[in-house]
Amino acid sequence: MTWSLISILTFLIAWFAPLILGLNLAKRKRVNRNWMWFSVHPMLSWVGYLIVARKQLKVNCPECYSEIHPQARLCPYCSSKLPENSYPSDSPKDGLHTTLALLTGPLALTLFITSFFINIADSIKDTWAYGEAWNRIENSQEAQGFLGGEMEASSFVNGSFQSNRTSINFEVEGAKGSGKVIIGAHRELKTWSMDTLWILDNTSGDTLDLSDKK
Repeated sequence: MTWSLISILTFLIAWFAPLILGLNLAKRKRVNRNWMWFSVHPMLSWVGYLIVARKQLKVNCPECYSEIHPQARLCPYCSSKLPENSYPSDSPKDGLHTTLALLTGPLALTLFITSFFINIADSIKDTWAYGEAWNRIENSQEAQGFLGGEMEASSFVNGSFQSNRTSINFEVEGAKGSGKVIIGAHRELKTWSMDTLWILDNTSGDTLDLSDKK
């Protein structure tokens, strides 16, 4: 399972879990469930849940069955005297639900940002420039020995790409140390050219140039 799929699944959980919990809590507390309309936006689902968690529980008057505040001493509808403790024994734990709501908010935001950058990185890795760069690195004995054997790229890739120009950079690791790959390519008509393909040794500062010969 890829990281992007894990991020998407976790993001969906962070979106819909507060909605389900919030609707159930609103029903148990007898408060307006319209607050959960915040969940229409995936980044605001936790807000509706938090509001419901902070709303006061309502109970029924034992005489007229109207919904009243559990700490009321007289029913505002029938004026009946009420017992001192009207809280039901199975009343929801507001503190727990408040904590859950506050946790899901930052979680959803973090996962949204993470998924966004992972998708960008995946799109960059699908470009001609990235694929051609790795093809040259893997087929160059000089490149394979530059950092001491086979190089491994980091998961995150920085750069930008357009229909006719690509700029990419990312970190790599080899047996002798770490380095950085810098890629620059452009397209004229239907033909791509590798203007820049440098491997920089982070320790020595040496540079290996695998760019197109001009």
